[in-house]
Amino acid sequence: MSGRMPWHDYGSGCQSSSSSTRSAVQRYEPIVAAGPPALDRVRGRSIDYHAMLSRLSIALVLMAVCVVIHAAGVSWALRKLRRSREPAPRLAAGIQLFVLVAAWIILLHLAEIAVWAGFYLWQDAMPDLASALYFSAVTYTTTGYGDLVLAEEWRLLGAVEALTGILMCGWSTGFFFAIVNRIYEGYR
Repeated sequence: MSGRMPWHDYGSGCQSSSSSTRSAVQRYEPIVAAGPPALDRVRGRSIDYHAMLSRLSIALVLMAVCVVIHAAGVSWALRKLRRSREPAPRLAAGIQLFVLVAAWIILLHLAEIAVWAGFYLWQDAMPDLASALYFSAVTYTTTGYGDLVLAEEWRLLGAVEALTGILMCGWSTGFFFAIVNRIYEGYR
């Protein structure tokens, strides 16, 4: 950036080349002014750092619950898979294994989505269970349709839920790949 301040247009959106008409049609206010005290105010509102940190703490607890659910579910599945002694399953058995593992992984993700949805419902951040589950699923999977949004004080949780979903989906992908690799190694 060339030393210019970021600006937000609060005007009517009309464009004018004349500076006198421009000031009458559009008012520009800096989003962030120079100096640290300006960080405490954005668009004329003060920022409550205590509330923001407490909500971030809540989001981290919810993320930890998701990690526990995922770790327990993946560990259980690994124990079940290690019991099978068949080195390389036949095609039908391999397909059945993939379907069962995929279903199990999806159930884990749905449980994690339900944890977030339950919290949103408990805090009245969503109007009903269906909306909470839908919003949570769309956020967790980072689909982000935008037809339902959290109130401003809860938006940080939505972002952490999306990051949690990315991490848990990545973990699931790694787990699925490990199973495929194990089966492939059995054919060698």
